[in-house]
Amino acid sequence: MSPTYVADLVEAAMRYPNAAICYAEVQYTGFMNQVMRGVPLLSEQPVERVLRCLKFMDHSAFRGLIRGTALASTSGLLLSDFDPFDSYGTEMRFLTELARLGEFRFVPGPLLQAHAWREPACEAKKWTEDQKCLAWACLGAWMVEVVVSAGQTSDERRRMFDAVLVRFLLPSNPWKMLRDPARRIAHTGAKVLRPVRGLVNWLKNYDPLVRTVSERWMLFEARSRQDRAALLRIIFDRLKKDGRFEPSACLETTWERLEQETSRRFAA
Repeated sequence: MSPTYVADLVEAAMRYPNAAICYAEVQYTGFMNQVMRGVPLLSEQPVERVLRCLKFMDHSAFRGLIRGTALASTSGLLLSDFDPFDSYGTEMRFLTELARLGEFRFVPGPLLQAHAWREPACEAKKWTEDQKCLAWACLGAWMVEVVVSAGQTSDERRRMFDAVLVRFLLPSNPWKMLRDPARRIAHTGAKVLRPVRGLVNWLKNYDPLVRTVSERWMLFEARSRQDRAALLRIIFDRLKKDGRFEPSACLETTWERLEQETSRRFAA
């Protein structure tokens, strides 16, 4: 850490009393060379912060200074249902809880340097497609629990419920059009895109926000109706477990109706 790292973040926390986290720049060396400045969450509205957190699923603030009162109001870092030795996504669930409680403030100046000994999430990349599907769906269920609870009305909570399903069942990869030959623009389009693809490759290697947003959480992509149906089934099974999520209380609907509606929309 830079010599005044903690002091700088403490001073920022005092300056921004609504901040749940004050965090600084992280520089990685070793296996990868990358600078991470993250996605600040500065809205006064908890719903806006949580939805932005869901959109980017950026984890840069995880190494920042967390306000004790906010920390005490979270569930902490949970063990996953499917593999407690991995707990894929637990920090993302934790950060989304914190986003509901306060702002994420980036503090220029202090610096944290880290040496990466191996590729992030390299163990996840060795999983089978079924294991990746399970891990992605379990994270989706976690995010439903946290994101939906930020809504103030049943209608708002339902919109947030749908937003999570869109994020996990219908992922959007901004680079796919430029790297997948099957989806390139026909005929002259491929030639036109050549210099653009070069720029995108440069951005992916050197721009910290682009790398974080585009690559970190793309564990599994539902490419077919069967994939979406399987993901949705696991998400509902996890939400029902131990009564962790009750639609009658937060969405004013029943499990049967909720499953029917979401299946028609997302698994069709």
